[in-house]
Amino acid sequence: RGKMKLKFPKPNTSALRQAWFVLQQIWLLVFKTGPLEGIWLFTAKVLGGLLLLPGLYLDKIFIDSLIRYSTSGLISQGLRIIILLVICRLLLGIFRDVLSKVENTYDGILGRKIRDYLDQELARKYNSLDIETVENSEFQEKFNKILREGSGNIRQLVTIFGSLPQYLSGVISAL
Repeated sequence: RGKMKLKFPKPNTSALRQAWFVLQQIWLLVFKTGPLEGIWLFTAKVLGGLLLLPGLYLDKIFIDSLIRYSTSGLISQGLRIIILLVICRLLLGIFRDVLSKVENTYDGILGRKIRDYLDQELARKYNSLDIETVENSEFQEKFNKILREGSGNIRQLVTIFGSLPQYLSGVISAL
């Protein structure tokens, strides 16, 4: 039986194309292993990013109202507005905390599913190799390096997958 040749994608010289390729591969991996979790994580991150600006705006209105009504002597008239702003800020904070819990939950679930999928793929590939290759010390070193470093790199890439929509939606909401 012949040795199995590993095929690697050809590296692209353009940094933007490389970044796009990596993002595509992350998306494919996420939607292959946990499409529902990926959608929930993506949605929670986007909503979290979109809520950044309203939170800052509510804080600004609250401070402006405090200054306006306290300096004009009309604090009793502005009390309703101030209480309403505090309630809105409280509700927004609770909603953001719930979103954070959803993000953490689905991030953990997705991370476990991806790790399990990659372990299965590695085992399948390992089992398809001939004995001479498996017993080769150089191969063992490379394989162990893949095991040590691969899962951490994949985890970082999935974290980027989750954070990118949040950052983009935060920037878009500020425009």
